[in-house]
Amino acid sequence: MRRRIKITNNTVYQTRHLRAFITRVAKQVLDDDKKHYLSVTIDHTRGRAGGSSGRAGINGNWLTVRLSKDPKYVSKVDFASVIAHELGHVIGLRHHQMHNGWWSRGEFNSKMFSWAEDLPLELQPVHHKPRVVGLERSKSQLEHAQKKVKEWESKIKRNQTSLKTWKRKANYYTNRIKKLNQ
Repeated sequence: MRRRIKITNNTVYQTRHLRAFITRVAKQVLDDDKKHYLSVTIDHTRGRAGGSSGRAGINGNWLTVRLSKDPKYVSKVDFASVIAHELGHVIGLRHHQMHNGWWSRGEFNSKMFSWAEDLPLELQPVHHKPRVVGLERSKSQLEHAQKKVKEWESKIKRNQTSLKTWKRKANYYTNRIKKLNQ
């Protein structure tokens, strides 16, 4: 059965490049009958520098891997190694069971994941919106302002209706209390 991998990319790197790493590592370390669906989130590390890190659910179907925003601090081999380590958790391994093989980190992985150096890991292209100026900008801003006026008029109308309802209820209970006190 084909493995489905949902990737949520919250980084500056191209999703297709991240997918190439994840699918290659999954193919290398997981049996074909294991984990037919995976949800992978790629985030940035908190600091600018720093290696890759991650977390995953034991026997789960999700993992999160973090990368530096700055490409000069990213080690592709380390990234592949972290993915393998987190996949170890996904198939049920805990840290004390990961001393050897794919799941451990160190020299073994630098050899096993040396192919990672050849994969591209490029930044997403930056798309700039054309800047609207002059008459077109003023028309756009007027249209936006008119839309907001309609929204707020509608909110005011709904709130006035609610206010009338609550005033009516307050009046009813005030009169009821007066009658009961007599």
